[in-house]
Amino acid sequence: MIDTMLVVVATEMEVEPFLEYMSRNAVRRQPAYRAPGSIAKFLSYYIDEREVDVLITGVGMTATALQVASLLSHRRASGEGNYVLAINAGIAGSFTENYPLGTPVEVVSDSFEDFGAENGSGKFLSVFDMGLLEKNQPPFDEEGILQNPNFGFFGEYVGVHGVTVNKALGRKRVIERLKKRFEGREPHLVVETMESAAFFLACRAFNQDFSCVRVISNYVGVRDKRKWDLPFALEELNDIIRYNVFEDFLTHWGPDENFKGDDGSEFGYGDEDIIFLI
Repeated sequence: MIDTMLVVVATEMEVEPFLEYMSRNAVRRQPAYRAPGSIAKFLSYYIDEREVDVLITGVGMTATALQVASLLSHRRASGEGNYVLAINAGIAGSFTENYPLGTPVEVVSDSFEDFGAENGSGKFLSVFDMGLLEKNQPPFDEEGILQNPNFGFFGEYVGVHGVTVNKALGRKRVIERLKKRFEGREPHLVVETMESAAFFLACRAFNQDFSCVRVISNYVGVRDKRKWDLPFALEELNDIIRYNVFEDFLTHWGPDENFKGDDGSEFGYGDEDIIFLI
């Protein structure tokens, strides 16, 4: 079986430098898989006996869950099976200024944090509070959180908790509620995204090993893009992807080399494939 790596991104803009790099250094081929819908796009490149596929999902948790689940389902139905590792990569907002803009972190747990209802006084009620989902019902843990049981691929980055939302947070009351909810918890709450928990959920549903790396582009609060450093965050993100996909996977990793996660489990690059998701 050909060794394959998949990069999944929310928007093409986020990985334009990486795609340009691949167009100069790899051969593009016609893929057998076609992503559903009119927004998503699937690209495929190869070098020697290795492939890199790029899946552009569209923004948000719904698009991410649909596209990742569709791809994993296709792999299973076609007999190709799971990838050896799925990696979610992208930018994120940070709840704390302890991490400078452009800092990469590994998200090791994540949760849906605006999935529920408000009561008459404006208090948020999660789907767990309303009894629509049960805590501790797989793949959720006793707190209603999605864990990555095999984190550690990006061992050089600090492990953090992330929250996934449909709309980026701006109201101080909501931000403080989340900080209080996760106060004292390890790993501590650091990042806000619009896709990661959906990625966790799809991977857990298909028993797919995965990892998640995010680069901090802004601080969570009143939306003011003048205070963001999106160019620097995207530059760091593309460097991470290019190194792990092209320079590392395609040119350095041998077929029998394995990576050990923090729990001692091995991720091999030989007979299976690797996914990257932004």
